[in-house]
Amino acid sequence: MPLFESGLPQVVFYILYLSLFVGVVGGAFSTGRRDKANPGRVKAKYGRKDSIGLTLTPFISLFLSLWFGYYSVGLLPSWSYYLGITLSILGVMLSVWAVRTLGRYMTFGVTIYNDQKVVKGGPYRFVRHPVYTASFLIFTGMGFAVQSWLAALMIAIWFAASVAYRLVHEEKALVASLGEEYISYSRRVKRFIPFIF
Repeated sequence: MPLFESGLPQVVFYILYLSLFVGVVGGAFSTGRRDKANPGRVKAKYGRKDSIGLTLTPFISLFLSLWFGYYSVGLLPSWSYYLGITLSILGVMLSVWAVRTLGRYMTFGVTIYNDQKVVKGGPYRFVRHPVYTASFLIFTGMGFAVQSWLAALMIAIWFAASVAYRLVHEEKALVASLGEEYISYSRRVKRFIPFIF
């Protein structure tokens, strides 16, 4: 059974996800250049190894999706393609909203700036880590888009483990650098899902 029933869904799939890869790589590159150009802005930089799992997530997600999809492992009905694309588009929209709200504080590594404050506007009113929520939607959506529940599950497990590993260090860094303001904010606002988790 072919991965996609017709040519148009395949075109949409590759345009959507390849453009995401370009955006992620371009964003990481521009952030690195910005920090090197303004070293005095950086208050603290934390270990890059905490981000390795998340850095690999787009590649692992694409590999798992295409492998499970092409070999029809964990096959779902064709409507799951539309569910997956919808989840990913919602994730992209949330990610853009979060990144625009963070502005110059947006980084791909765990970096704290001298003038940094706790960002509480935009999607940060509802969750503390909306970029992670958005990424979860995007990448699990990729699994559903290839019509494989097993791909979506494996991606979700990889992503959750990568985020859990990084978040331990990230939240410690935020508390150490932003102090009581961040502690108070974290008591009021959930990490990923409003009012739940």
